Amino acid sequence: MRHYEIVFMVHPDQSEQVPGMIERYTAAITGAEGKIHRLEDWGRRQPGLTPINKLPQSTLRSDER
Repeated sequence: MRHYEIVFMVHPDQSEQVPGMIERYTAAITGAEGKIHRLEDWGRRQPGLTPINKLPQSTLRSDER
């Protein structure tokens, strides 16, 4: 089985919606007979050198399957 890593960033104003997003993505992956090996919450972080869309922070999640 192939392994993939998914990382997604969420706008800071929508961080309360992250649990619902995780549920939808998990359902989509398991519905396609995929398995989630590890799910990590990286929390709110500042982007590297250049802010993305002029936002100082984003919520990051990592999903490895």
